[in-house]
Amino acid sequence: STIFSYAKQERCFAGDNPASLVRLPAMNRKNVPPITAADVTRILKSMKYPEKEMTLIAILAGMTVAEICGLQWKRVNLTDKAVLNRDDESIPPKSIAVREEYLRGEMCSVTNSRKGDLQIPEHLIHMFLRLSHRTELIGPNDFVLVSRVGTPINQINILARRLKPIGKELQIPWLSWRGLRRLHKALLKEFGTQFH
Repeated sequence: STIFSYAKQERCFAGDNPASLVRLPAMNRKNVPPITAADVTRILKSMKYPEKEMTLIAILAGMTVAEICGLQWKRVNLTDKAVLNRDDESIPPKSIAVREEYLRGEMCSVTNSRKGDLQIPEHLIHMFLRLSHRTELIGPNDFVLVSRVGTPINQINILARRLKPIGKELQIPWLSWRGLRRLHKALLKEFGTQFH
């Protein structure tokens, strides 16, 4: 229908749009149950690096999985004072500057609506400090969560090889990165500022 409408607009087609008479079937969407806070306790017990850290960041900070995979140390400030990073960008105390994401194997800027500085919840500070004390791959341009060879974590690979098997084992087959992020929104709505 869209192709015929465009062709008509560009004067490459004349007459009625033949696709306009086609009746589309009703949308049948699956009602996926939400992941609950009780599920998270079981899920975290079955996880290890990096899916455990990815899950905690998604739930506690509300970052998308692409933002988590693309997070570099130069965008993380674990100190009590604002700092200037190598891009002359000021990052508030104990904050993450959300600027880029790692999507489909490429680093790209996040949309303007996603750009901003996120306060790091206290529970995540300890995790980030532990990660920052590893022996290598902690330079400003290195990724916070890295593969053994220093590349960003592949979210699709972790979903297929780690997250889905955990979900199946715990009888939560709908376990997904999106579902974990939805839990962040639900907890924020329910508890407000007391959430963290």
